[in-house]
Amino acid sequence: MDYSATIETVADIANAAKAIRYDMHKWWSLRVEQTHAQATIRFYNSHVTFAFDQGGTDNRFSWTCIDANMIIEDVADYGEWKGCDLPLNCHPT
Repeated sequence: MDYSATIETVADIANAAKAIRYDMHKWWSLRVEQTHAQATIRFYNSHVTFAFDQGGTDNRFSWTCIDANMIIEDVADYGEWKGCDLPLNCHPT
């Protein structure tokens, strides 16, 4: 199953990209462990680790899930995010 979402906000591309890449603790979880190459995000007893694509640009980049233990009601496979790519694009409005 594929999932797609679009979030629109009033921000310039540089600030939006910075918030997505470096300020995950402000919008995803306060429990973020991040290096230049990857980030692990923890919430409750769940966690997910993304490796950052080093070939991206300032407004277009992607993450690949390299580890997941997502305890979600009615989802039997806690590791189903592993191997998924998360493309991120910041576009002017």
